[in-house]
Amino acid sequence: MYWTAKWVYGLNPEDIIFNTSDIGWIVGQSYLVFGSLLVGCTTILYDGLPDYPTPDLWWKMMEKHRVTIPWMAPTGVRVLRKLGAEQAKKCNLSSIQRVVCAGEVLNPDVWNWLYKDVFNEKVPVFDHMWQTEVPGSMFGYPMGDAKSLFKSDSAGLPMPGVIPEILDEYTGKRVKPIQKGILVLKNPIPGMTPTIWMDPERYQSGYWKNKLFTKGMYFTGDAAYTDQEGYIFFAGRSDEVIKISGHRIGTVEIESALVSHPAITEAAVVGIPDELRVDRSCQENNWATHPLQDH
Repeated sequence: MYWTAKWVYGLNPEDIIFNTSDIGWIVGQSYLVFGSLLVGCTTILYDGLPDYPTPDLWWKMMEKHRVTIPWMAPTGVRVLRKLGAEQAKKCNLSSIQRVVCAGEVLNPDVWNWLYKDVFNEKVPVFDHMWQTEVPGSMFGYPMGDAKSLFKSDSAGLPMPGVIPEILDEYTGKRVKPIQKGILVLKNPIPGMTPTIWMDPERYQSGYWKNKLFTKGMYFTGDAAYTDQEGYIFFAGRSDEVIKISGHRIGTVEIESALVSHPAITEAAVVGIPDELRVDRSCQENNWATHPLQDH
């Protein structure tokens, strides 16, 4: 946890971190409590909504406390985008040195809004990935090179000690770059949970023997692919990938396409059976404005 705080987030005793996660989640435990205290930086504990009682509440908190690193889930960023960049422009955010997102895929258009519209391309905004079972970043960007290395829509590169493989869900063979598959880790990594409380057999069957071809490897449950440079892109949970007319499509990919429309704040996609196509997608959208307004 300490090396992640230093390597990925570049935390120092002088930092003031505003982590909007609930303290009951692993992010809250790791970087509201333990990680920040190990480094010795100041952390802000907050319980409430981003838009009540005023739509600029989070930005005002960052200004008031001279926050150097805001940490937000992409859902929170999408809410801020709905409220408008003008809310951020009201405040002096010059203390912010970098922005961290985690918890779900950071959609490309949401990243663009935060990086370009809010921070004018002057502050690095980066996504990364880890799990409750692994309380430290598995994929991310080394803080010293975060801005130069960042790729929109990617959670980054494997961190030291993380040896990933993307496997075909049917054959178990390693897939080529850009091809989707199941993400596994070839070895345990520091901080990984060693068991499930009072249920070690479930831990073994769920994580280390989930499928015949993943025996001895850590099964993340995520569907993903890598590009030619080794960057990882997540397509959702492996049991959420849907097959439409022979094409395997991650629900996250459709959701990202939907929220790229300025009138849509949130989107949820599920697969439903279809006699002709095997599956078809069903979407639920949260509109930022009236669906036909200005479009």
